[in-house]
Amino acid sequence: MDRTEENRQEYKELQRRVKREVSKAKQKAYDELYTRLDTREGEKDLYRLARQKDRDGKDVQQVRVIKDRDGRVLTSEESVQRRWKEYFEELMNEENEREKRVEGVNSVEQKVDKIRKDEVRKALKRMKSGKAVGPDDIPVEVWKCLGEAAVEFLASLFNRVLESERMPEEWRRSVLVPIFKNKGDVQSCSNYRGIKLMSHTMKLWERVVEARLRKVVEICEQQYGFMPRKSTTDAIFALRILMEKYRDGQRELHCVFVDLEKAYDRVPREELWYCMRKSGVAEKYVRVVQDMYERSRTVVRCAVGQTEEFKVEVGLHQGSALSPFLFAIVMDQLSEEVRQESPWTMMFADDIVICSESREQVEENLERWRFALERRGMKVSRSKTEYMCVNEREGSGTVRLQGEEVKKVQEFKYLGSTVQSNGECGKEVKKRVQAGWNGWRKVSRIKGKVYRTVVRPAMLYGLETVSLRKRQESELEVAELKMLRFSMGVTRLDRIRNEYIRGTAHVGRLGDKVREARLRWFGHVQRRESEYIGRRMLDMEQEAKRKAKEEIIALETAGRLQPMAILSTWRSTRHPTSYIGKCIDDVTVSKTITTRSNQKPWMTAEVHALLKSRDSVFRAGDKMALRTARAKLSRAIREAKRTHTQRIHGHFQDSRDSWRMWQGIQAITNYKTTPSACDSDASLPDALNDFYARFEAQNNVAVRKTIPPPNDQVLCLSMADVSRTLCRVNPRKSAGPDNIPGRALRECAEQLADVFTNIFNISLSSAIVPTCLKTTTIVPVPKKSTVSCLNDYRPVALTPIMMKCFERFIMRHIKTQLPPSLDPLQFAYRPNRSMDDAITTILHLSLTHLDNRDTYVRMLFIDFRSEFNTIIPQHLIETEPSGSEHLPLQLDPGLPDWETSVSPDREQLLQHHHTEHWSPSGLCAQPTAVHFADSRLYSNAQFKPHCQVCQGEHRVTILRCSSTDPLWRLSRAPNSLLYI
Repeated sequence: MDRTEENRQEYKELQRRVKREVSKAKQKAYDELYTRLDTREGEKDLYRLARQKDRDGKDVQQVRVIKDRDGRVLTSEESVQRRWKEYFEELMNEENEREKRVEGVNSVEQKVDKIRKDEVRKALKRMKSGKAVGPDDIPVEVWKCLGEAAVEFLASLFNRVLESERMPEEWRRSVLVPIFKNKGDVQSCSNYRGIKLMSHTMKLWERVVEARLRKVVEICEQQYGFMPRKSTTDAIFALRILMEKYRDGQRELHCVFVDLEKAYDRVPREELWYCMRKSGVAEKYVRVVQDMYERSRTVVRCAVGQTEEFKVEVGLHQGSALSPFLFAIVMDQLSEEVRQESPWTMMFADDIVICSESREQVEENLERWRFALERRGMKVSRSKTEYMCVNEREGSGTVRLQGEEVKKVQEFKYLGSTVQSNGECGKEVKKRVQAGWNGWRKVSRIKGKVYRTVVRPAMLYGLETVSLRKRQESELEVAELKMLRFSMGVTRLDRIRNEYIRGTAHVGRLGDKVREARLRWFGHVQRRESEYIGRRMLDMEQEAKRKAKEEIIALETAGRLQPMAILSTWRSTRHPTSYIGKCIDDVTVSKTITTRSNQKPWMTAEVHALLKSRDSVFRAGDKMALRTARAKLSRAIREAKRTHTQRIHGHFQDSRDSWRMWQGIQAITNYKTTPSACDSDASLPDALNDFYARFEAQNNVAVRKTIPPPNDQVLCLSMADVSRTLCRVNPRKSAGPDNIPGRALRECAEQLADVFTNIFNISLSSAIVPTCLKTTTIVPVPKKSTVSCLNDYRPVALTPIMMKCFERFIMRHIKTQLPPSLDPLQFAYRPNRSMDDAITTILHLSLTHLDNRDTYVRMLFIDFRSEFNTIIPQHLIETEPSGSEHLPLQLDPGLPDWETSVSPDREQLLQHHHTEHWSPSGLCAQPTAVHFADSRLYSNAQFKPHCQVCQGEHRVTILRCSSTDPLWRLSRAPNSLLYI
């Protein structure tokens, strides 16, 4: 084809069309992938996809060269195959030195039952689909698809194998695949783990035999590997709790982590048969397992092809379904004489940890373990066995094994979880974050689905056993949001809230998931039997006390004090606030809060609109539109900042206007003047105090107090009631003039209950309220942003928290004695009533009234100014004269005197001034006082209760919602109007 301009343009057009079609095909393929992965079955594909992408990225599967014994690189295919065969043949046929057993063991000769169909069904159910097949190329999915016919055939086949004790020859062949360990030289054979691909039908046979062996053999409690109802979390939890207990008790704990060299590959088969017989396994099953290992052959499949076949005569099959349980039987018998109870000895397959209180004892136990294992063909690795001392003192020394010093470490990765000698978990949090990033980089386009199924489990592994601090939890959540933002294609410069990111990916907070996992694990531990290692570790007590540290907030310190010590402290101080002040010094932690200005003076209406547009496009998921919206927003922000800068410089350069010039200087230097203490500011407390106390002169009513009868206490509080109320104190509420915070009262509830019960009962019996309890601090809170007069301040009284608790008891008792007719139209502060009830009632009455012809509704809105401040307590509790139509309160004789004692001589700390006849905002009994006042108001207005509303003389229905809400008037007369 000639290279003309016309052909060139045609080529470019075809190239653009091809790119568009390829892009459409890719998008369609991704949509189909997302749809499939959003199903329950697709979750399994996620792990496979992630692992495959991880392997492809590392290029491990394509290593075509390997090093020989001397470190020379082999390049030819024949030499590489020969090296792989040489390495694995030597590994799987070399046996460590051991003592020959002289003693024998009696075999158990007994008749075994035939294989039942339900056993085959259970074995089929336990087999996972999608696994690599063995040399026969028959996957387990074939047997699952055949259904009941496969069960009958396999049961018949397994019974013939059990009877003849000979399995098919095809089952003896396997394919060994080297898997890189992700550490060390990728060209060294020793850095690969050989996994055997065996016949799936043989694995079914192994699972049937394993299920029968588990019913016969009982493995010791120290073994956590591949045991029912046990996992790595149990062992990690037990070790962490043990370390925390000894750290809190300031005692040393010595731990040795034992590693066995080539544990599975070095198990002598004679020892395996001996351990099976000693465990009580029937001789029939011993011969069946022997047949599985006789004449076994394998080949190595590498990047350059398959090697020649060779025999395997030592060790257990890697990748076999039966091998983990057989190894557990061997370890159980070999360690019978040397192991201690959990948690001093714990095993997870070949991972062993030995703990002791002294270095000499742990060294002695390590030597006993070495002798017991090595005399039977297992070998302890000197280079990988490590020693760690928890809460180490100076000069603790190290541990030796046969004269050789064991490596001493400050941290160790135990079953995938990093434990530190100082008991901290900072390294583990960093490893969890790194594990999350490793999983995230495998597949980054599947977004939330991959995060929930691949990344989050990696980050949460083992954290249910870790005591996280806020800083460490924040570190995890920061890493989580980085991953989510990366997957969404946004950065922090886009100013998209974290809630939007999580909501788009359908992902919750990681801290909440950690707490859920911790609670789930705690419930799991509590439901287990009392002999369970987790329960025993939680209940374990240490004799030594925990040493206080500056960085630890020990709020439980006060709670650990004994009642007699508290009583002696109370008697020595003779005042409750003195003891509570001591508790405050012990448990209250000062906290510095730094505030920073985050104003954006350059923000404009256009930028606000673009931000909302960007957020809506982000939630819609349109990437092209999001890119466009982000570009527009960036340009608008730059333009707004430039305009604002020019305006500031214009103010500064305008020498004709000194005020605008001063504004420019303040904006450039961020200078803010400090308000001076002028006369008006200094006189504000006096003015406010006079303003709040102005009701004294208007409500000048003398207080009439009666002498209470002897032993006439209408309300007697119990210690349990006081303790329960103190435990429910809100720790975030402000303290009163006594500066006793709610947190101190809550933590010391059990110790203070007895003291305050006596104080409350004495106050009730004598009808006298202690002055320290009724002293208040008035805090003027502005009602609106701009304050123009004194009435724009709302007085909020900070009363002592103990007084509020006392008032709650009184209020509950008063409510039980109030008549049902008390203020029936009041919907505020009433049980089983709310704003919705008031609105519904108003609408119902109005609409019902408007259904009649020639009717209308008139509303009169009434607001009582300073209603709370004008309540006269003496009027509420005084006895009504005979013939009065006021509603009687029917209170006990002693309570009015107690209520009267609250107001006189009550000190107000806005300025030292005494008030008497007003109820400041902030008291717990305030709503009850308002109800009393409302009841008097309506009884004076001669409104008779009728059903749910009050009927007046002019057939006018009045409904009251609350003190600041309107009175409604419903009238049938077309032109009549009644003012209330």
